[in-house]
Order: sequence, then structure tokens, then C-alpha cells
Amino acid sequence: MHQNADPVATFEDLIAALPADKMLGPALHQLTGHMSCPTETVEVLRRARKARNFIAHEGADVGDISAARAKHLLEHAGRLRSAVSDLAAGDNIISQWGFHFEEPSCSLPRDLIDAYPAVIDKWVFGHFGNLLDEVAASVPTGAAKPAQEPS
Repeated sequence: MHQNADPVATFEDLIAALPADKMLGPALHQLTGHMSCPTETVEVLRRARKARNFIAHEGADVGDISAARAKHLLEHAGRLRSAVSDLAAGDNIISQWGFHFEEPSCSLPRDLIDAYPAVIDKWVFGHFGNLLDEVAASVPTGAAKPAQEPS
């Protein structure tokens, strides 16, 4: 727990205490500072925040479309796919928390939680995801691959 945390505050109290104009990064930092949260969960949420920023600011930016080549477009699509995956992982965590607070006596829908990443990938990329898989499989081992971490 955070050293200044109210020991009896509920999750809802902590959310309500956040300023409405707070940006996502500082809000997550402040919120997770009040919770006992595994390092892995904090890292997933950090990657999700960075992925959200990549998608919002660079997701569709492939540069001058007249100069874009297939290799460049596929590399960018790979980075976008990685960002969508990271964002879905963070959303999955937040959705589980929300479900737990709304339905505290119900078990988490594990089948939906486990299927969520694939459902999101198929929803966003559809058949294009198969092409990205084929391209990724054709890259020789040890060859330079597109960055997996969104900038």
C-alpha cells in the first residue's frame, strides 16, 4: 500500500478521488500506488498506456502514402498489432477489476478472459492478421524484426 493511502478506502473511493482532468499515466501511477498490485500487473498496465498513446498518435501514420512500400506498411502494421495486443491485455485487467467490483459474489468469466486477446486481434485485424502471421513466419531467425514495444 502507498504510504499516504487511506487504509479503509475502497477502490471506488480511490477512483473518485482522482481529478477528472488527470491524464492516464499519472492516474494509473497514483491508483496503483494505493493498491497492492503485482509487478507484472503494473507492467502490463504501463505497456497498455504506451500502446494507447502509440495507437492514438502514430497508429495510422505510415508517412507519405505515395512513398510507402509493402515492407514498411507491414512493419508498421506489426507494431500496431503489438500495440493493440498490449492495450487489450491492459483492458482485460481493468475489465476484470470492474467485474469484480460490480459482481463481487460471482466468479470471473475465465473463458472470456482467456479468449479476449484473440477476439480483439481478430476484430481489429481480421484476415489481415493472417498475412501478418505469414510475414512474421517468413522472417529468418536472427534477422531484424520490427520493434515490439510501441514508441
